[in-house]
Amino acid sequence: MQIQNPIVGKDYPINRNASGVIMRIMDVVGESDLMAVKGKNIRIAYRGLIEPVTVIGNIIDDEWFDYRSVKF
Repeated sequence: MQIQNPIVGKDYPINRNASGVIMRIMDVVGESDLMAVKGKNIRIAYRGLIEPVTVIGNIIDDEWFDYRSVKF
């Protein structure tokens, strides 16, 4: 039996690592519905204007997710 990649939207495959990151971001922002994440207020931590944002936090709770901590 072949394991298929999860599907996001119509005909858009996404790998398991990416879906895990998306789920973790949803946990941090306190949302269980992916479509409801749009428009949510979040906090970010950044190192400068030219560096990518890799740390996302809950706007109220002291809960953070650092994308660099994910082991692929």
